[in-house]
Amino acid sequence: MSTFFRLAQPGSPLIPHDNKDVILDAAITHLESCDTKEPAVSLAHVLTTVITIHRVILTLEPQHLAKFGFDASCLDYLEQGFKLPLDAIQIGAILSHYPKDERGVVFEQIINPTHNYQTILSQELLRENANCVANLFDIDRSGALIFEHMRKYNTIHHEVFVNGMEIATIVYWNLVHELAKIIGDNHSWSWLNAPYDPTDLG
Repeated sequence: MSTFFRLAQPGSPLIPHDNKDVILDAAITHLESCDTKEPAVSLAHVLTTVITIHRVILTLEPQHLAKFGFDASCLDYLEQGFKLPLDAIQIGAILSHYPKDERGVVFEQIINPTHNYQTILSQELLRENANCVANLFDIDRSGALIFEHMRKYNTIHHEVFVNGMEIATIVYWNLVHELAKIIGDNHSWSWLNAPYDPTDLG
């Protein structure tokens, strides 16, 4: 693993270590109650909550922040980097139901207004790639192509943000196969269809 991804190394306190079964149960509950019935969306939804809680935990453990020389803005970058591919999956799933000429309007309706600089950067990146992630979700409902696309075309090169994306990749793909074992992968469109190795960090 490249030293650039030092924050995503195994055992890093920046990686959420929540109980796997709790996360999977929450994803299944969301899946059963959600109209879209998309497993990748449900897992992504739960994990965005996980990183928000983990960010709060990190603020209460200053020894971890000091180890990496972090301040509040670094935590913003970490959280937004983690959320970026997960938000892209959720947005792609929603927009895939709309024709291309309506997606821009729908995107603006589902994005929350904010004054947080890092969040604005992430939202602008999602806005620029909204149509693409919608098309990619139609092709591959596992989210693998969206993870690949957002990593390839990410324009936010802050080290902590990029590491946040890699941490999301590690956490998501460690859980997605477990989720498939529980709910099955026998849909006609095969939701678990990863055309590349999303955990290959290069």
